Amino acid sequence: MNSVTVLILAAGIGRRFGGLKQLTTFGPGKHTILEYSLFDAYRLGFRRVVCVIRKIHQKFFDELLAPLHGYMDIEFVYQELKDIPIKISDFRRTKPWGTAHAVYSARNHLHSPFVTINADDFYGRPAWEQMADFIRRKFSSNALLAFRLDHTLPSSGAVARGICRVNENRLVKIEEFSCIIRSNGVIHSLEQDRCFAGDEPTSLNFWYFQREVLHKMDFKRFFSEEMSLTEAEWMLPVAIQSLLDEGKIDITVVNTHSNWAGITHAIDVKDVISYIENVTRSGIYPEAIWRGKFSI
Repeated sequence: MNSVTVLILAAGIGRRFGGLKQLTTFGPGKHTILEYSLFDAYRLGFRRVVCVIRKIHQKFFDELLAPLHGYMDIEFVYQELKDIPIKISDFRRTKPWGTAHAVYSARNHLHSPFVTINADDFYGRPAWEQMADFIRRKFSSNALLAFRLDHTLPSSGAVARGICRVNENRLVKIEEFSCIIRSNGVIHSLEQDRCFAGDEPTSLNFWYFQREVLHKMDFKRFFSEEMSLTEAEWMLPVAIQSLLDEGKIDITVVNTHSNWAGITHAIDVKDVISYIENVTRSGIYPEAIWRGKFSI
């Protein structure tokens, strides 16, 4: 695993949460979700990390990840609004361009295959173990670690999810839904008249890519198709679907039944606290992930 980079998408502004959810701490050891993810990654042999952040948050991430130095090689990349392949004369945008642009922002810092993760999604140790097993067996392939949709929904509130169609373990289609909610036992989209069974393979941006995908992602196409450049976001599922449509990428879907936890809204915090307390009591994670060094 030491030749594979972990690319962390951590430049979000947490509008619906009301703050920097990627820096919110949980559990007995007061750790962030990101720290648990990197703890799992380290145990499985990953040693290089590229973290995509906003420049104004540098000092917070420096402090957060300082205990990892000496164990993991950590590099920060800034997701800059003006780091785009075209010129915009009337630049009014204030929020980041989206998760696909976050990957694009790291293009000059990725020199080998890489795994992408969201900083605010707790994927769980089984998910990390399945991804590592896939990489060992099929190092030169691409993969998506897919969760069941009903395993990725908070107890309340709407979330964005990439719903997948799979044929013989190959990703055929991934469709981004921005407002999926579970209410009265029914999972449905608030924006589209569509209900879901709950067992649909779902992306939480836990991907494994060969470096060549960076040259295939077409940011210029996003600009040509979007009319509102003040609000539109270039999302990773949308970018990947474009590559699938053009036959430029082949992706194996690895299904997991790993339990997920994450934060979109402030109300989700109590669920994440309960989840982390449970996995700590069960012995999966120590109370303090590190005390000057990793407690492996």
